[in-house]
Amino acid sequence: MRQVRARDAVYLYAGDNQSFSTALSCTTIAGADGGPLHLAHDEVVEWARQRVAISDQFRSKMVQLPLNVGLPYWVPDPDFSVSDHIVIHDGDIDWAGAKEVMTTAVEQPFDLSKPPWTLHVIPNVTGLPGEDRVVTIVGFRFHHVAFDGLTLVKLLSKMFSDDPVAPIEFVGSDTASRTSLTMREIRRMPAQWFRVSRALLQEIRRNRRREPQPPARVFPATRFNRPLAGRRNIDFVEFERSDVAELQSRIPGLTVNDVLLSVIGEALKRHLAQSGEIPDGSIAALSPISTRKMYDDSSSNQFSLIVVDLHIDQPDLGARLGEISAESKAEKERVAEWSKSESKHLMNLVPAPALRRIMRVNYRSMSAIKPEVPFNIVVSNVHTEQETASTIMGMSVRQAWALAPLGAGATLAHTVADYRGKLVVAVTVDSDVMPDLAPYRVHLLESMATHLAHTSEESAG
Repeated sequence: MRQVRARDAVYLYAGDNQSFSTALSCTTIAGADGGPLHLAHDEVVEWARQRVAISDQFRSKMVQLPLNVGLPYWVPDPDFSVSDHIVIHDGDIDWAGAKEVMTTAVEQPFDLSKPPWTLHVIPNVTGLPGEDRVVTIVGFRFHHVAFDGLTLVKLLSKMFSDDPVAPIEFVGSDTASRTSLTMREIRRMPAQWFRVSRALLQEIRRNRRREPQPPARVFPATRFNRPLAGRRNIDFVEFERSDVAELQSRIPGLTVNDVLLSVIGEALKRHLAQSGEIPDGSIAALSPISTRKMYDDSSSNQFSLIVVDLHIDQPDLGARLGEISAESKAEKERVAEWSKSESKHLMNLVPAPALRRIMRVNYRSMSAIKPEVPFNIVVSNVHTEQETASTIMGMSVRQAWALAPLGAGATLAHTVADYRGKLVVAVTVDSDVMPDLAPYRVHLLESMATHLAHTSEESAG
């Protein structure tokens, strides 16, 4: 038995839609001959039964308490059956049809009385970007209350493989009834409110002693900074890892993420320009960075957020890359300093009723249409090649990408996977804002080509 941490519970309390809290991590597999696969349901269930032994998290459900008197608890699910979590869809479809299947699947509400994950298999899909084979898509749909991106990548790299499983105990074997857990939380409530009140007073005193900080930056709102109106739409592009490395070699200090932030920023600038919507100023990206190496935390979601100005108003791409790199570094240093302070523990002290209220108010505030916003889009950090599986059910893994959550106030998100010499940038967007991703894919590819040409000319000069 393990209580959900407040950092994880925000995905239960913020908003009522699935788009903020659920994601679909996808991998494609293909047979040796590149032809269609014939996977029986029982075969997939047996494979999954062996693989979910990697962590008892996959076999645990949440017990939510009446009136949210306390945070929920993870407990072993005595009725767990792998087959309840396996869905094999009709196959022999093209990429457009597969995207429709994935979009429909990821928007289905989870039954939180069961472990919040589902394995979706879409057999024999043709026409994927960068793929000339018939492939089968294996998609792992999950609720963010259970995993963050890095945790899931590491788990799936072991689960989505044929290597022996080394079980991890996360929840444990203890259990308790909903009634006993509710009474436990009621007894603990006075102490919880005392601790958070004391921590808030200490935080106020610390803030008074700190140097005055400049006001938080804001950026002009774009069409992607409105409330979510449609379903999620997805597509992806592939970049050569060597091209990114080439750009890194020409401007010292660049990270892979710096390069991709600049490429995405330029692509978005071109996309907005087509409809005369380039903002008066720049735009910014929200990016998560892992805090696992900064301090100990038992939360499933161990990351902090940085905001990086993409400097699309800087016409010189070389200068733009340098500015993005400097700002990204400064933001990471800010988070590192924050991780040394007591402030980092404050959220996990907030009692469940207060946390639920805070997150609801925050979600409504972020959903409001405003002329200026704290960030415009979301761009994940790169998942490295060493954390990606190579085989599933004896068949080679071809590609990997994710259909990302979309939160209030930012309906365009990018996730990045590094695999087999390719950087796969998956784009998730509100279909009401961008029903056709094809033009944006072109802008992404053109942006990378422009970056390469620009730095080549700059180096030659």
